[in-house]
Amino acid sequence: MPAQPISIPEKFRHTARAHANQGLVVTQQQTYSFSEIDASSDRVAAALARQGIGKGDRIALYCINCAEFLIAWHGIVKAGATVVPVNLLIAPDEICYILNDAGIAGMIYHQAMAEKVGLIRNRLDRVSLWTAIGETQSENDQTLADWLADDNAAPH
Repeated sequence: MPAQPISIPEKFRHTARAHANQGLVVTQQQTYSFSEIDASSDRVAAALARQGIGKGDRIALYCINCAEFLIAWHGIVKAGATVVPVNLLIAPDEICYILNDAGIAGMIYHQAMAEKVGLIRNRLDRVSLWTAIGETQSENDQTLADWLADDNAAPH
């Protein structure tokens, strides 16, 4: 009998356990280990789940190349949702068309993209969740830092 397929979150968790203390992401400020990325993405998944995000939902990820991109991406996938990456180089009209067509339920964005988020926010039809990596674009937005500070997030 063929082996059961393993999901991306399961494969990542297995790899994170096998290489727990090895560096996965290296930035100028710090090195993130496999276990740190795994635990942080669990917190993102838990935060998304608490807000009703799960299988069948789509979350836009509008983020520069940074450790938080990887954390958010894995968290979205662990929550059962689909990542809709946003090309940083396209115009606001194109972003709105793509994200409305995708039917996103939320957006996680990097503060470097906050100005463009301000231009598209009111043009996205069904978005109820706005989460910033760094400074928020709106006082109603959540932050990834708050999600990561929640120690009650259970692994998935």
